[in-house]
Amino acid sequence: VCRSPSIVLVSLCASIVLAFASLADGQTLQVGSVSGSPGDTVQFNVTLQTGGASIIALKARITFDRQHTPVAAQANQTPSCVVNSQINKAASFIFWPIGCEGRNCTQVRGIIHAFGGSTAPIPNGSVLFSCTVAISPSAPPGQYPLVVSGLDSSDAQSNPIALSGQDGVIGV
Repeated sequence: VCRSPSIVLVSLCASIVLAFASLADGQTLQVGSVSGSPGDTVQFNVTLQTGGASIIALKARITFDRQHTPVAAQANQTPSCVVNSQINKAASFIFWPIGCEGRNCTQVRGIIHAFGGSTAPIPNGSVLFSCTVAISPSAPPGQYPLVVSGLDSSDAQSNPIALSGQDGVIGV
């Protein structure tokens, strides 16, 4: 329909595109930026700007440089990420792709949900969770991106809420 040369249809299609583009205005998941030296352990935060939306749950993937700035693993081989207890939500974190180990992992998938936690909306500007990065002792100086993708969020009635992402950086 939006490929038709009709001026009316072109205007309608442009309006639809602009309406969808504005759906995530203000609702942003921000991955923090931090700096460290080779061999350091640093922590980045992931923060939610709600833009006034009543978000109670969300999921996201964060891609990292697996050679130079990998997210650290806990003893049970899960990501060293922790939910902010002040938001009163449950969380789960896994390395991605599923079944990866050590330097084969390229992403962390985080899910923040109300199961076992509060169904109240997450307050605007809240740190949702933090992840620990183990900077490789051989990491050359540079900027290593933390790229957020796979965003989904919802309200208490499970209605989807559009969410944009803002990438972070690990500076070495």
